[in-house]
Amino acid sequence: MTGSASLTNRVGSLRLVDWRFKLHRVKTFGRRIGLPQALWYELQWSLRLKTMRVAVRGQRGLFQLRRNNSDIAVFEQVFVDREMDFDLPQPPSFIIDAGANIGLTTAAFARRYPDATVVAVEPSADNLALLRHNCRRLRNVEVIAGGLWHRPCHTRIANPDDPAWLFRLEECEPDAPGAVRAWTVGEIMAHFDRPRVSLLKIDIEGAERRLFAEGPGDWLSAVDHVLVEPHGDAALQAIIVAADQAGCAHRQVAEKVHLSHAPASA
Repeated sequence: MTGSASLTNRVGSLRLVDWRFKLHRVKTFGRRIGLPQALWYELQWSLRLKTMRVAVRGQRGLFQLRRNNSDIAVFEQVFVDREMDFDLPQPPSFIIDAGANIGLTTAAFARRYPDATVVAVEPSADNLALLRHNCRRLRNVEVIAGGLWHRPCHTRIANPDDPAWLFRLEECEPDAPGAVRAWTVGEIMAHFDRPRVSLLKIDIEGAERRLFAEGPGDWLSAVDHVLVEPHGDAALQAIIVAADQAGCAHRQVAEKVHLSHAPASA
């Protein structure tokens, strides 16, 4: 076999594998987001569009996703793997999505619980622009341009040159470039005049360690359910200690830990 023939065969094999993968993804996505929506997703992916506009069965409008970002992975987690689809004993009335990114989880919560107010908390201006676009049709969504923190202060993104999904916050002066207000759980509750939080989802790239280690008793007892993604062993340990001290049950849900004051159904 000549070198050119061997190369042709290898390219042909790669194309066959690629098409098999694409067909598998269309079938998998089709079961979750709808077949027409899955085909539209695959077409945009194959065209290598930098910004994809994706539809989901049961969701109004199109979600904008950045191809070279974590947006695609989060979309799959929320709408294909459905990691947020766990049952709560009671319909929630007030939900906080801290570290809302581009609003995919926010939109999923808002659509699933139309009678609940869903507050999206996000510090990144670029993420906020997409979040507002992706949630623009959802009247039960409120947006806070800021970060969730363990005490009232101002913060800024400590690593702005890193990919958006790796952004971490650090405290700063109020007039520092890029400064945004940092909110505590209690401040958000007071702002919306809510005595309790039904569900608090937290994905804040490491800041959850201090949130749970420094004064969680001020807010944890007022939250029925917490879904938090720990970043590192120290964060996980702080979460478990705080949960035990507050008398919360805790269990693993994919990459996150679910805390509850009452047993939640699987």
